[in-house]
Amino acid sequence: MGNALYNKGDYKGAVEAYKTSLTRRNDPQTQENLGLALEQLSDWQGAASAFREALKARPDWSEAHLNLSVVLSHMDNLVGAAGEAGSALRLTPNLPEAHYVLGSALMRTDKEEEAINEFREALRAKPDYPEARLALANVLRLSGQLDEAIGDYRDYLRLRPEDAVARVDLANSLLRTRNPGAAIREYEEAIRLQPNEPITHYDFAVALEAAGEKARARQEYLAYLQLSPSAPDAAEVRKRLGELTDSKK
Repeated sequence: MGNALYNKGDYKGAVEAYKTSLTRRNDPQTQENLGLALEQLSDWQGAASAFREALKARPDWSEAHLNLSVVLSHMDNLVGAAGEAGSALRLTPNLPEAHYVLGSALMRTDKEEEAINEFREALRAKPDYPEARLALANVLRLSGQLDEAIGDYRDYLRLRPEDAVARVDLANSLLRTRNPGAAIREYEEAIRLQPNEPITHYDFAVALEAAGEKARARQEYLAYLQLSPSAPDAAEVRKRLGELTDSKK
């Protein structure tokens, strides 16, 4: 009953069905299923408790350790998340999702090189793993390894071409490596996908200036101000607009 409700997307109904089943028999698989349903409802504490109950009965269950690590990460318990991901990997080496969770915890605690290693391990085990590919691109960008980041953003966007945020991050990385032409193409696509995001128009304007396209840069600064007229840097942007207008005279 609980599984049927879960598969239909009725997670509240599934939770009640699993709880009813557990009053009759404390089965670890039902505890695991309960945890998954609670996770879908963003009840992190309840999900963690259910996964821990499952692990009491089956401490060598790598999937339950992995699921617990995901929930602990949502709870910002990064030490716990890393520990559970590590337990999953000891039981099932090269489990890509566990490498991803461990890498994410390391990234959030500023252990960038260790995070890079974990994301790469995840991708060795599962090359077409979009979340791991994007996480690797992000941490490479943040650590200043821009050429590698650009390659990983492009690999990710082959898997998820509609991700406007990733396109902006790729464009910003291209701009920082002094490739404004390629950056402009990515900004144009990001704006097509997400036309009402102010910061994309601002970043695009900066790229256009770098490429010497002052008229188009002015249009993008204007779009930024129209979408975000009370932005903290609005006065500075208006000043820059004036300078661009004066340069045309």
